[in-house]
Amino acid sequence: MLDTPRPASLTLLSILLAALLLGGCATTDAPDGGCPSETNDVAIAEAATNAPPGLEASPQETASTNAPIHLEESPPQLAAPPRPAKPRPWTMEFKHGYQTAVIDGVRVFLLEPAELDPKTRKGRPSPLDYKNTVCPLVNATPKPLVEGRPVRVFIDPGHGGADAGALSQDRKLVESKVVLDIAKRLAAYLTQTGFDVRLSRQDNTVSPLLEERTLMAARWKADVFVSIHINATGDGDASAYGLETFILPPAGSSSTYGGATSAAVQTGNGNDVRNMQLGFAIQRRALKTSKLADRGLRRARFAVLREASMPAALVECGFISSPRDRKVLNTAEGRERLARGIFQGICDYAFGTLAPGRPAHEPGRKGAAPAAQTPRPAATQVPPGSALPDKVVVPDRAPAWVPPPLPENPQEDPRLRKIREDAAKAAGF
Repeated sequence: MLDTPRPASLTLLSILLAALLLGGCATTDAPDGGCPSETNDVAIAEAATNAPPGLEASPQETASTNAPIHLEESPPQLAAPPRPAKPRPWTMEFKHGYQTAVIDGVRVFLLEPAELDPKTRKGRPSPLDYKNTVCPLVNATPKPLVEGRPVRVFIDPGHGGADAGALSQDRKLVESKVVLDIAKRLAAYLTQTGFDVRLSRQDNTVSPLLEERTLMAARWKADVFVSIHINATGDGDASAYGLETFILPPAGSSSTYGGATSAAVQTGNGNDVRNMQLGFAIQRRALKTSKLADRGLRRARFAVLREASMPAALVECGFISSPRDRKVLNTAEGRERLARGIFQGICDYAFGTLAPGRPAHEPGRKGAAPAAQTPRPAATQVPPGSALPDKVVVPDRAPAWVPPPLPENPQEDPRLRKIREDAAKAAGF
């Protein structure tokens, strides 16, 4: 059968239709090589609409989705990376009449017993705790503490020198030595990550007075103050164990351990909100790394917390009177885990990553560090498995590691003059 000649217009129309069909299939990826359906197009639009805040597609990016793809210039198509998960919401458990709550898995001692919600018949925070315990956490600003310079962290290993602190029953484990070791490891982590760090003491020969420790931090203009201690029971009771972190209670509130309510506004009360953020961050991270029991975030009017002019927290790294806690404190690995947890908590606070579900910060990763960074020497850490020494090798940071000297003219500051007089009497002069 002979072919019937086709009109030229019909042939041209067929070519145009074929080109349109081929062009339509090349605009977007489709499963099994087929053309995308309307359902797929809707799914793409919804994905762009539901993107996390800050990741929404711009008008230019949305328009380019349907642009023709030149196959000879396009790289191999890879699967799109998964979208980052949205921050996990805060979980808080309050029980009517109880003065403890569980916030993001951390035990927190409240300022007042939880109230009863008349609608839900469940516990809820009192107005005082809503203001001073809940709001500082859920409203924490997700941005670095400072910008344009490194964050300054002042570490205060408790006791020292003639003040040995708490002792184990066999007197082989000494608080002043253990906390100094933890402080040195913490300092190495922080220095490696871009922080500026100073210690209240660098060896076990001196014990700065309590007032002197906070004054040194204030004169250095520290951004963060962290005091490290080890707990103990007065009667040698081994039943008490676990990790706890202390912050200053607001003016007019009592301490966790009770006592008289003080209406006096202390220096540290100027940072009530940030104290809560710092203390919670340290307790949460140190619990995970150390595997110690959770004795909670507590409040107390310790001298270093009262007098600190910057956000401050005091960490009790377990009980030296507890056999189970001594297994952590008596090993270099255990002290390393404690230092790492405190470090990660400081990073959460300083870098604005306090929200639940955020990954722990690793030493040396400066992703969230301030933009302006100065070159730093490599930090040398205490090797795991080493014995607990009197002096611990620290990064060569002189003169930054040396506490600032007291003024030559003590008459300018009565408090410093009193410190000098007390120190001279203690030394026998």
